[in-house]
Amino acid sequence: MRPKRNSIKSGLSRKLDWVKAASELAKSEIAHGVRKLTQSHAENSTLALRLEQATVLAARLASLKGAAMKLGQTLALEAREYLPDEVVLVLEKLQASADPMDSQVVRQILRSELGARSDQLTQFSDIPIAAASIGQVHRANVDGSPVAVKIQYPGIEKSLETDIALLRQLIKVVAYVSGRRELNT
Repeated sequence: MRPKRNSIKSGLSRKLDWVKAASELAKSEIAHGVRKLTQSHAENSTLALRLEQATVLAARLASLKGAAMKLGQTLALEAREYLPDEVVLVLEKLQASADPMDSQVVRQILRSELGARSDQLTQFSDIPIAAASIGQVHRANVDGSPVAVKIQYPGIEKSLETDIALLRQLIKVVAYVSGRRELNT
């Protein structure tokens, strides 16, 4: 079972995780270039590299959750014609589920958000039925009727702000490098 993260990173810590992901991908790309110069199996090693990079990227995006995870999910859906099938399969894992929060944290959030009304939730399941990029869903009952309780990850709002700011910067860099000097973002 994967470890549970109880809050979402934001600010500098989150930016550093993005930088770590980019540096890991760059490092593997450089190592691949060196191997290509010394080996004749370039096509097979390129696919192996892309699988390694997709695995690293998916793991980083999954740990970041929020807009970062949504980016990986979108890549799996929208970049199919540009990526090898094997890479798409790795990125599709981001669509399946995210790491769930610890059950104690979930109950603290419920008490904090609902106050005394949290007592109306009966048969609350500590195990989420789904965990996604911005929150998770639990089963419960209210007045004997089954309900779904969606709980946002702590810190998700700030992480989304950070991710959007980082993505804007990335778009500007890509636009500049590709020759488009002006970009309205």
